[in-house]
Amino acid sequence: MSKWQDYYSASGVKVAPGDQIPVRQDFRTFTKQQTWLYLEGLKRFQNADAEDPLSWFQIAGIHGLPYQTWPTYEKEINQTGNGGGFCTHSSILFLTWHRPYLALFESTLHGHVQLIAQGIDEKHAEKRAYMALAKGFRMPYWDWARKDVQPAPEEALDPKYRGPQGPWSKHTLAEEKGAEKANYNPLFQAPLPTEPVKGIRKEWLDHILRINGQTWQNTVRYPNQEGSPNTFKDQMAIFYKTPSGVEDSRLLNRLSSAPPPGVVERNLTERTVYILQAYSTFVAMSRNALREDPKTKTIIPDKENWGSLEDIHNAVHNIAGGGGYMSQVEKSAFDPIFWLHHTNIDRLFAIWQALHETDDNENTYVVPRYSGGTFTSKRDKDWEDISTKLYPFKYEAKAGSWYTSQDTKRTEPFGYSYEETFGLSWPTTKGDREKVKKRIGDLYLPVAEEIRKSIVHDPRAGAELLQQAAIAGQIHRQGLSTVENLQTVLPQLPSPESLLKTSNEPGKPVLRNPAPDNKYLEWIVNIKAAKHALNGRYAVHVFLGPADEESDTSLWSVVPTHVGTFNPLGQPQDTACEKCQAGQAANLEVTGQIPLTVALVERYLAGVVGDLTPESVVPYLQEHLHWRVTKNDGTLVEDQSDVSNLTVFVVTNEVELPEDPDKLPVYAPDVTVYPAVTTNANGGSRGHGTGLTERYAH
Repeated sequence: MSKWQDYYSASGVKVAPGDQIPVRQDFRTFTKQQTWLYLEGLKRFQNADAEDPLSWFQIAGIHGLPYQTWPTYEKEINQTGNGGGFCTHSSILFLTWHRPYLALFESTLHGHVQLIAQGIDEKHAEKRAYMALAKGFRMPYWDWARKDVQPAPEEALDPKYRGPQGPWSKHTLAEEKGAEKANYNPLFQAPLPTEPVKGIRKEWLDHILRINGQTWQNTVRYPNQEGSPNTFKDQMAIFYKTPSGVEDSRLLNRLSSAPPPGVVERNLTERTVYILQAYSTFVAMSRNALREDPKTKTIIPDKENWGSLEDIHNAVHNIAGGGGYMSQVEKSAFDPIFWLHHTNIDRLFAIWQALHETDDNENTYVVPRYSGGTFTSKRDKDWEDISTKLYPFKYEAKAGSWYTSQDTKRTEPFGYSYEETFGLSWPTTKGDREKVKKRIGDLYLPVAEEIRKSIVHDPRAGAELLQQAAIAGQIHRQGLSTVENLQTVLPQLPSPESLLKTSNEPGKPVLRNPAPDNKYLEWIVNIKAAKHALNGRYAVHVFLGPADEESDTSLWSVVPTHVGTFNPLGQPQDTACEKCQAGQAANLEVTGQIPLTVALVERYLAGVVGDLTPESVVPYLQEHLHWRVTKNDGTLVEDQSDVSNLTVFVVTNEVELPEDPDKLPVYAPDVTVYPAVTTNANGGSRGHGTGLTERYAH
C-alpha cells in the first residue's frame, strides 16, 4: 500500500538538476528494449492492489466512475459542488486538468518500470543499459493524426501480441504472481477487479464491469463485433481487434499496409491541422461546448471556431472503443489506449501553445468561464479560470498545495517535453514557430502546403492525394459507396509514382493553381447538437457521395464516400455523474467541425469538381453532401432529428498564403455560411430538418 506522501507524484517524474529533460516519444519509435520495459511496467501497474490509491484501478477511476474522491479518505477536498466526479469535459479546464492527471499516471508507471530494470540480474550484460532506459522512461503517445497511420497501434489491437523478449527480472508480474496471470497483452486490455474494493461502493464497481448488459473481467473494445474472418465485412470488423491475426493474403492486410487509402478516419489529419493552424484563441481551440458570453450566459451567434481539440479527441475515443470502454467517457481511462491517446492530446496542446500562445494576449490561455459542475463547483454559478484548483492533484504534500492552470502551463516542470517543443524558449520566438510549423508539414500534409506548392509549379504538388483521388473518381463515376467496393478498387489502384507520372503529362498538372492571388477557401461542415441526446452514445457521419446503407455502420470510417465523424461523448440518463445530469437538464450543446477541403481537392484532382470556388463546390455539395446518425452500438438512427438540437451547415474560411513559406497561413477572422447546401429543393431543411436553411442562417 502506498504512503500518503507518495500521492503527490502528480508533479511528474523528477529530473535531477543539470540533467536533460526526457522527451515523450511516439510509441512507433520505441526500441525493443523500451517496449519490453513499457509492457512489463504496464502489467505490474495494471495488477496492483485495487485498494491502493496508486493502483491502475484507482488512478483510472479519477476520470469518472466510481465517482468518489481520490484518495478515498482525502478530507481536504470540500465537496460543495453539484457534480459527481472531477470531470472537466466541455470545460475551459479540459486540457490543463488532464496535464497533471497524465503526470500522475506517468510517475506511477515510471516507478514500475524502475523496478523491472532493477530486478534484472546484476551480471546481465545489458543491465546498465536497461537502467538508463528506465531512468529516462516517459510514457509514449500514439499520433493518430499522422497521414499514414491508423487511430490505434496494431500492437494494442491484437490479443496475441506479447511484445519483444527481455532479460529475466525478479520484479516482472510473471515472477511475482505467476506466468498465467502475466500471459496477456497489456495494451489490448486491462484487468478489472472482480472482488469488492474497500472504500468503493459496490453499485459503482458493478457499473464499471458492465458494458452493453454484459459483465466483463477485462476492458473490451467493439464488444458487439463478432464473426469469423471469412468475409471482407468480418475482416474489417475485427480490424479493430486483431489485424495481425488475419492472413497476409486477405484484403485487410493490403488495406492496413497501404495508406493513405486504407487509413481509418483519414479526416483526423485534416481536422488536427486546421485546429493547430487556424485557431488562435484557447477557449475555441480547447473545448467543445457551444460558446457563450461569460457575462450574460447567452449563446454567441458566430459560426466560427466550432471545432476544438476536444471535438477531435471525442472522435478518437469512439473510433477506438466501438461501444466499449473507450467510447464511454466515465470508464474510458481503464482502457490502456486512453493513455496513449491523451498523451497525444497533451502533445498537440503543447504544439498549439508553441504556435500561438503569447504573454501579452490573455486569450491564448485559460480565460474565465462558468463551471459545468464538479465535486467542488456548482454549474453555472462558480467560475473556472486560471486560478481554479485542479482537484485532486497536488504538487507537494502540504495542505492547500493544489495545482491550478497557472502551474500547468508548461510541460517541463512535470519532467517531460516533446520532440516538437523540446528546447523552445517561452514565449516562443519566430524561429521556434518556424521549426514547429515545418514539423506539422512533415507529419500531417497540410492542404495549404500542397496548394502553396502548386503556386510555385512544384511537379509533386498534391502527389500524396492522388491515390485517394483515383478512388474518388471511380466511386463517383461508377456510383460505388460500400465497404465491399474497396475490394474492387484497391487491388486495381495504380502506384503513387505511376499516378504522378500520368498527372504531370502536358495539360494535366497535379494541381492547377487553385489559389488565385495566393488565396483559397477552406470548406467545412459545422455541427451542433445536444451532448447527452440518445444517452450521449451517438455519432454523426458526414459523406461526400452516397451514404453506405448496406455495410455494418461500425465500418463506415473506411467507406470510400465517408469524410469524418462527430461524437459528443455524452452520458446516459441514468449516469451517476451529477455534472452530466445537470448538463442533460440544461440540454447542454456541443459543437464540432468536419473539414471537406482535402476531400474536395481529391475530387478536383479526379476531375469531379472544377475548382474550389463556390460556383463549383456548392452545386456539388447540394447533390453529394449527406449526413447520417448512428448509436454507439452500431444501430442506424433513421431520423436525424432524433438527436436533439442537431444542426448541420457548411461554411468557408478564406485562407491567404504568405510569400514567406515559413509563416503560418493567414485565416480570415470570419466565415461565409452556405445554407443553400443544406436546404432542399422545396426550401425546407435537409436531413429530416437538421440542415440549416436560409431562414435561420443569420
